[in-house]
Order: sequence, then structure tokens, then C-alpha cells
Amino acid sequence: MRVLVTGASGFVGPYLLQRLRADGHEVVATSSDGLPPPAWESDAGVVWRRLDVRDGASIEATLGDVQPEAIVHLAAVSSVARSWTDPEGTWDVNASGTHRLARWAATLCPGRRFLFVSSSEVYGASVAPDRPVAEDAPLRPLNPYGASKAAAELALEPWRVAGRLDVVIARSFGHSGPGQSPEFVLANVALQLARIRRGQQPPRLRVGNLDVRRELLDVRDVVDAYALLLERAPSGTYNVCRGVAFPLRDVVARMAALAGVEVEWERDPARFRPADAPCVVGDPARLRALGWRPRHELDDTLRALVEWARTDD
Repeated sequence: MRVLVTGASGFVGPYLLQRLRADGHEVVATSSDGLPPPAWESDAGVVWRRLDVRDGASIEATLGDVQPEAIVHLAAVSSVARSWTDPEGTWDVNASGTHRLARWAATLCPGRRFLFVSSSEVYGASVAPDRPVAEDAPLRPLNPYGASKAAAELALEPWRVAGRLDVVIARSFGHSGPGQSPEFVLANVALQLARIRRGQQPPRLRVGNLDVRRELLDVRDVVDAYALLLERAPSGTYNVCRGVAFPLRDVVARMAALAGVEVEWERDPARFRPADAPCVVGDPARLRALGWRPRHELDDTLRALVEWARTDD
């Protein structure tokens, strides 16, 4: 199957490209400048093209030329923190960009599978600490990022109802792994620990709110889920989660132990969100019914992060 992936130069993109190639798909990877990420290892089976979701002309040209049999829409502003400082830019990429892409996909390659990677942030105030949140929970986002993803989901609905696109929505919960941006807590902690170990930073770990419980998946398990949803899922919405929330304070302490450093923790107010749910845990039953199970334990992910940060310059 010829699969076009938007936002392929981001964190998840290279992992997904490798998985799709392993499954035998013909892959067209796109980014806003048409270039792969700096660390990309060349693969003759992956063609890179320019597609900027803010630019309708680039969408029309690339979709018209490639004629994909399926689309995986990863392209997004993915930082909650950045969405507070640039809500307009976040909306233009995440909400309006998804609308533009869907409009042209429905016109140029109608009826094709369209896998949209959304976020658990769409649930917001619907999350309760005493029960996992399921896909039928109301969308009540608490930040501009979550609002933009909720709007993107709604933008896809007319095309789905009209039969113009075969829409599958993946609501991804927290996930991490080597190569993630330091805007995200676990990658940031791993890089700080590596600097402390090398003597490049005092033994004080700058952290935000650790008094929360969060879902945490390995990025490799997440792309396994995306590949499964792309190939086998009936049209609908699926939580991509483990069904377990980990105390973030314990996770960070475990990372410090794996890094072999003793640190003090320094609360940094700049790292706190204006609004934050104390516990976020999802119900993975719908995805599990398709046969998906996470292959990596949390410690596998934390070890991989610590090792990556040690070798990252």
C-alpha cells in the first residue's frame, strides 16, 4: 500500500516510517520543507516530499502527484506549553491544517484511509482520577493544544459521514523515547541527567509539577498501534494507551537511578502548566480488541532515554 505520512520529520515520524517499511508498504514521507530530519538514515524505500499543512497549494500538488492509498496525519504543533504562547500558530497547524489536508484528500484521493493522530489532551476536564477515560467521553480540553486537536477531529467528521474519507482517529496518551524534543518532560530530564553526569550542570534537576500520574508508553509501541489502526481498524476512534498511570515523581527518580547520579530537585514555575489534571489514564479496550499489546515495559523506555541522552551532543 502506498502510504503518505505528514510531519514525518518529527519525533514519531522516523519510528513510524521504519515500521511501515518493515510491513512492506511503499512510503512517501512529507515535511514542511521536504527534508528528512538530520539523523535520518537513508532508505531507498522512503521518498521525501514537501507538504506544509499551512499551504493549500503544497497539499494539492503533493497529494495530486503521489495519489496515496492511505494517509497518516502526524503533522502538528505538539507542545502544550508552546500552545499557550502561540495559540494562533497552534490552531493554524493543528485545526486549520487538518481541515486543509482533509479537504484536498477528499477531493484528490476520495474514500482512502485517513489516520489522524489526535491526543488525550482533547479529554481535558472529562478525565477522572478514579476511572480510565474511554473514547465516548465528552471533549473538554484544558489547553489550546487540546482544543486544536478536538477541532481537528470535528473538521474530519463531515468527510467521514459523507463517505469521502475512511477516517480513523488515534487518541494518543503520553509516550516517549530517544529523539524526543526536550520540550517534553522525560526527554528533558534525561538530557539534564546526562549534563549533570558530565559535570556540565550542577546536580540540581529542574522540574515542573511532578505530583501527577500519567500514562507512559514507548514510542515503538505507539507506532505499532498506528500501523495496526492503519491496516485493520474499522473507522472510528481509538485510545492509544496502556491503561496504567505512573506517578511522575517516581518515574523521574527511577531515571536518576538509571543514570547513576544523585540530584536535588528544583521546582521551576516556568515548567508548570496553567491547568493540569492530577491523573490521566485511558481505557485501551477498543485498541486491545484489535490485538494490540505494548511490548515494552516502562523501564525499557527509561533505559533507552538515559542511554540516548548520554550519547547525544
